[in-house]
This record gives sequence, structure tokens and C-alpha cells, in this order.
Amino acid sequence: MEFSLIALVVIWGINFPIIKVALEQIPPLGFNSLRFPLASLAIFILLLVGGGMGLPERKDVLRVVGLGILGNVGYQYFFIMGVAGTTAGNASVILASVPAWTAMLSTAVGHERLPRAVWVGVAGAMLGILLVVSGGQGLAFSFATLRGDLLMVGAALTWTVYTVGAKSLIGRYGPMRVTAWTL
Repeated sequence: MEFSLIALVVIWGINFPIIKVALEQIPPLGFNSLRFPLASLAIFILLLVGGGMGLPERKDVLRVVGLGILGNVGYQYFFIMGVAGTTAGNASVILASVPAWTAMLSTAVGHERLPRAVWVGVAGAMLGILLVVSGGQGLAFSFATLRGDLLMVGAALTWTVYTVGAKSLIGRYGPMRVTAWTL
């Protein structure tokens, strides 16, 4: 288990620089058109090995489709165009705000009731992101990166809505199936 977590951290840590290098050779939307079939194949294989994909109940189909458009069209567009238009550091710091946005939206829609300590953590995380953005080495927030930075904010907010919107589906069907269906 610890190895899996370490591997996940490493993969997420190198994700943005690798994407930036790839985008020097491949247009952003072309890059995403390569990622989707590979991700779909990987999750399909995992689900086959794990017992099958199944289908959502009829009452959930429109919601699954809507979340798929939001999370795998909207988010992916904002994400890849944002990464293309800003620095890897800016993109990763902006996207790091997703857990804080998710906590806020989840509370606003009544999914969660978070204790004060969590709110202190959310405030600390947002403050930390602001401090890194405003004075950190290696970040380059400027007019030149503004479009990409704003697209990354759009990605963070879109993924937040997708995450909160998928909560009850994930509770009923599991994260792998919901991910596969929306993908």
C-alpha cells in the first residue's frame, strides 16, 4: 500500500513538467486525444479484472452523461489549454486548490458539515497557495500567463463541481464504475 501511495505522489509530481514537454511537440487537443483512449482502455481492463463495468440505473443516465461532459470535456479542455498557456508550476499550484474548493462546495450544497478544524485547514491551504503564488520561486504569474492561469482556475472549479456532483453516484456504484461511465 505504501508503495502505491508513493508511486501516485511521484506520478502526480511529474505530471505537469511531462505534459509541458509533450505540448512542445503535440498540440494540446491532440495530446488529449491520445490520453483518452489510453485511459479508457486502462479503466476498462481494470473493471474487467475486477468484476465488470455494469450500467447505471436509467434514472442516473442523464446525470452520468452530464458529469461526463463536465468532467471529461469541460475539465480536460480547461486543463490542457491552461497547462499550454501557463507554466507547469502555476498550473500545479492552481490545481492544488481543488480539495479546498471541493470542501467549500460540498458544504454549500449540504453534502458535508465540516468541523472548524477542517475550515482552518482549508483557509491555511488557500493562504499557502496565495503565498506561493505571490512570492514563490519558479512561479511566473504575469500578463503572459494570465489566460492559462484563468483556464487552470476554470479547470479547478470544473473538477470541483464534477467531484461534488458525482458523490452520490460513487456511493451507489463505486468510483471505478462512475469514472468509466463518465469517461
